[in-house]
Amino acid sequence: PKSSPQSPHRWLFIWTGHLYVKSGQFTVSFLQCPCFKMGPYVSWGLPDGTLINNALQSDDSGLRNRRYVIFGNGTLLLHQAGKKDEGDYTLSLMVGPVAPKIRSKIPSVVTVKLGESAKFSCQARGEPTPTIMWISPGNDVIPISSGKFQIMDDGMLVVKKTSLADEGKYACIARNAAGDDVKNMKLEVEPQEPFINGMKGKSTTTVLAVFYQTVLLDCRVEGKPKPRVWWVSPHGHSLPTPYLGGRFQVHLNGSLELRGMRRTDEGRYTCLAKNDLGEASLLVELDVASLAEKPSFAFPNIEILPLKQDSGPLILDCPARGKPKPEFAWVLPNGTIVWIVYPAVHNGKCFNHFHGQSGSLVSSTLFLKSLGTPGLYDLYDHTTAIPHL
Repeated sequence: PKSSPQSPHRWLFIWTGHLYVKSGQFTVSFLQCPCFKMGPYVSWGLPDGTLINNALQSDDSGLRNRRYVIFGNGTLLLHQAGKKDEGDYTLSLMVGPVAPKIRSKIPSVVTVKLGESAKFSCQARGEPTPTIMWISPGNDVIPISSGKFQIMDDGMLVVKKTSLADEGKYACIARNAAGDDVKNMKLEVEPQEPFINGMKGKSTTTVLAVFYQTVLLDCRVEGKPKPRVWWVSPHGHSLPTPYLGGRFQVHLNGSLELRGMRRTDEGRYTCLAKNDLGEASLLVELDVASLAEKPSFAFPNIEILPLKQDSGPLILDCPARGKPKPEFAWVLPNGTIVWIVYPAVHNGKCFNHFHGQSGSLVSSTLFLKSLGTPGLYDLYDHTTAIPHL
């Protein structure tokens, strides 16, 4: 095969065959085109140099076009072939780009559950190899990779963590220099009971607000059919979605905004969501502090405790204050972080970790049994060094 830089076609295929005719006989002869699929530009060169192509059938002003016929598959037919027709016949075949063709163009519907990934297959053939692009239900071109979508090397589209907003028609477009092909597919989410902030049923959380500031209580609801969403205040007042009244506002996305926080706003706020398949609730315990206070330690940042070998359990105490109440994490010499509030075992050593409270101080105490090597025990920016004597 050869290529021609001046031609828009991709290949030039040349093949030569020899025709033999028995003496004294006139026959109908066929010269078969040795190709699976031909392009629109086929020509045969006769032994005397005459050129016959599938557009003109002959270049001799029609004197011989009744004897030579080129079929749609490129085969050359010779009527009344005689001895004078013997010789080499040359086939020239220009094959151009082949427009894309998507396999299985039957429209399909992909059904998934909320939060699961949906996959759309789109495979196409053509020459040159088609590129695959996807169009979202909002008529936007989908990027190859994003937080929501992923287009694989084989053209498959993956929709991650599907939500109701992802439903609709997706279009796959296969395109190359010869044209394009399109396939439409639809994404549907299965009927689902309500979720609040990604959780089914009942859930609780605690929120600390600061005096006279604004707080936002998040209540992201998903479900199919679309659930009805409303809030219930600590005093039993029902706040629909949307709602605007005084310092309270319920946004379209279900979140409750409270402005100019006061002590009287403290209490339990409940977000409720309900559809035909079920319901879900979120209980928010709201506390209001006069002022937030950064955590601070009652002892110096570095404390050295002498330790004798085999002296028994060691108690490391770390009192701190702050608003809201601080959370504690111990960092052991080997890098282990201890967040737990119940006994744990690490590398054969037992650690007991609990919280105590005295006045405005909150204490985190660490008990170590079978202490081995010395080292540094960190609690945030508080460090306790334990040397051997």
